[in-house]
Amino acid sequence: MMRINKITALALTSVMMVGIIPAAAMADSVKQGWIEKDGKWYYYEDGFKVRSSVRYCSDKDGKCLLDASGVRVDGKKGWVTIKTQYSSYGDKYKASVKYYLKSDGTVYNGVWKKISGKYYFFDYNGKMVKNTTGGVYDIDLGTSRYYLAGSDGVRITKKGWHKVSYVKYDSFGKKSTTKVWYYLKSGGEAVTGIKKISGKTYLFDRYGALVQNNYAAVDKGSYYDFYAADKNGEIITKKGWHKLKYTSTYDNGRAKGTSTSTHKVYVNKDGKLATGLKKIDGKYYYFGPLMYCQQSWLDQEKNEMHYFGKDGAQTYVVKDYN
Repeated sequence: MMRINKITALALTSVMMVGIIPAAAMADSVKQGWIEKDGKWYYYEDGFKVRSSVRYCSDKDGKCLLDASGVRVDGKKGWVTIKTQYSSYGDKYKASVKYYLKSDGTVYNGVWKKISGKYYFFDYNGKMVKNTTGGVYDIDLGTSRYYLAGSDGVRITKKGWHKVSYVKYDSFGKKSTTKVWYYLKSGGEAVTGIKKISGKTYLFDRYGALVQNNYAAVDKGSYYDFYAADKNGEIITKKGWHKLKYTSTYDNGRAKGTSTSTHKVYVNKDGKLATGLKKIDGKYYYFGPLMYCQQSWLDQEKNEMHYFGKDGAQTYVVKDYN
């Protein structure tokens, strides 16, 4: 009887081990990273083949390109166009993306690069960008300068105003189009901050985009000042309350319309926006990082919680909050 029990126990143990080993082996067999097959290289993430993208190659110390079938592109130096198709909320889109292969097979990424006498900007995934700005850090000046790429990807160098239409999709698949103005100096560098042009004073964000019906921070070296601009991009200098309404259009194939966001700001007599806790006409308001009035604010130094009403005015303060 004892012998039979031992045999039974051993049999159960064997069955248990058979059940465990395949699961462990399955976990170890999930493809990960670079894998060579029939002389071609592929890249896997959690068992899935990566396509139409770039991944880091440690042996080349750079990012390598994968085509639409997932094969690493190891061709000659020069331009490579990758065609891809993707779907979003039932709609299908096709796209052609251009990359530039260096002699070692890696792509340019995150830089402006002069090719055949013309400058192109490649984002951090190696894609040549169109109708957008890209920064260059100036070591000597310790600042970033921004340049504008045209519809063909070539850097625009003509001085003056240039308009770009940006198309974006939100998390619900809603498509929106925004038109942005830039003003370029001679040589193509985009104006940032405050700039007087043809007798009018305009506000540009840190990337060179004209600020319209919105606000932006202006770098003053060791600190930032905030300013607001009207629908034409001109700085608002009139002291008092101002409502900034920003409108964009959307069209996702099933519905179209406009969406509007509103910011309520207060312009001081020096033209700068009010920030933090400020007393206006006998009432206190708090302007947070987004410049509009908040419903509550904790003064950590004084350990006081400030509460504000619908109009933004302070209603009461709770001391010794914690």
